[in-house]
Amino acid sequence: MIFILLTVPGSSLPEDDIFGKIYFDKWVHTGLFAMQLHLLYVPLKKMYPPQSPIFFKVALYVFLYGIAMEFVQKYLVINRSFDVGDIIVDGLGAFIGYYIFTRWRKRHMKVI
Repeated sequence: MIFILLTVPGSSLPEDDIFGKIYFDKWVHTGLFAMQLHLLYVPLKKMYPPQSPIFFKVALYVFLYGIAMEFVQKYLVINRSFDVGDIIVDGLGAFIGYYIFTRWRKRHMKVI
C-alpha cells in the first residue's frame, strides 16, 4: 500500500493550499511508516521478547525503505521529487511506531 501511495504521479495529487499549510503530506508519511512498522511487528511479536533487537532492526529497515522510496520518486515517478523532509518524517514515523510498540508490549506482556 505504501509503495502504491508513494508512486502515484504528482499530477494526480490534490493541490489544495490548506493541506500545505498544515503539512498534511508530512503527517501522512509519519502515519504510514508507523503503521508499516506495526504491521511488520505483528508476526514477530509472539516469537520475540519486547527487548529483542529484532524490533529495532525492523524500524531501521522501515526507515531505509523510506529513503529508498524518495529515490524512486525522484528518478522513476512522473511529477514527484526527492524531499529530505519526507525522509525525516518517514524515520520519525518508524521510530514512533517502534517506541509505542515496544513500550506497550513491555507493559502488556504477561510475566510467566
